[in-house]
Amino acid sequence: MVRAVGRWVLPCLALFIIGPLLSGLIGDLRAVDGGPDVTLLVGTTPLLGLVLGVICVAVALLYGAIAGKMLGERTGTLSAGLMLAWVAWGTGDLTKVWRFSGSSSTLLTVAVEAALLGAVCLAGVMFIHKMALDTKPAATKSSTKKDLMQPPIFVGILAGAAAAIALAWIVGFSGARGQALMAAVAGAIGAGVVTPMVIAAMGADRPVWFAPFLALLVAGIVAPLIGFIAPGAEHLEKAFINATMPGALVVQPLDWAAGMLLGVPIGMAWTAASIGKVEESASRPAASTTS
Repeated sequence: MVRAVGRWVLPCLALFIIGPLLSGLIGDLRAVDGGPDVTLLVGTTPLLGLVLGVICVAVALLYGAIAGKMLGERTGTLSAGLMLAWVAWGTGDLTKVWRFSGSSSTLLTVAVEAALLGAVCLAGVMFIHKMALDTKPAATKSSTKKDLMQPPIFVGILAGAAAAIALAWIVGFSGARGQALMAAVAGAIGAGVVTPMVIAAMGADRPVWFAPFLALLVAGIVAPLIGFIAPGAEHLEKAFINATMPGALVVQPLDWAAGMLLGVPIGMAWTAASIGKVEESASRPAASTTS
């Protein structure tokens, strides 16, 4: 009974109390035009933005680890993701960042920011997984570089990243905060579905449980780099004015970070259920033949 209530209480605390408080930490970050539309590293105070961003992410992941230890991994990632969603909400419209600060260096800066946040969140997910109440001891075994370079794992990660970018592109037709955040979550769900499906289809010798999370990290890094091709670094402002900004360029790095915690576990759960049903149906003819 206590755990059942806790699975509602802890995420609600993250969503309605702690998340808004964390979002307030970055509320004073300002763009070059004095507006609130910034990223952590693109604005008038990038160093302050980075420090505050790391604090917010660390607090969210620590809360998630505590929730996971008490009530299970899914509660931990959900709680941390809801808090980061609030922080992402406070950063502003990324299309306006491209309008006022659009350049090759800005595209690279946003990609670096996505890499930093994604790496920290991936480490946090691994920590939550290790600490979670419902994690089996065998599941905490660390993967090696050799495991990651297995062809099925490598291809699965690339396929998951491509699916995440494609879904974010479709959903993210506006830089509005809710729209961009949902684009990231949709992309994360796609990575959570496609990555394990490809890995299972190709048959990896040593599965890597965090491969879908790594796929979303790759997607977050690649997404802003698409701006070099579409619409081109020199045409970012024009794309904003004409409302033709590619969907991959409306998603903030913090959106990807929140999506990693909110969406990837959903996609992985869907895939696990689907694969489980396929394996169960495949075993039935064999069982009937044996009998």
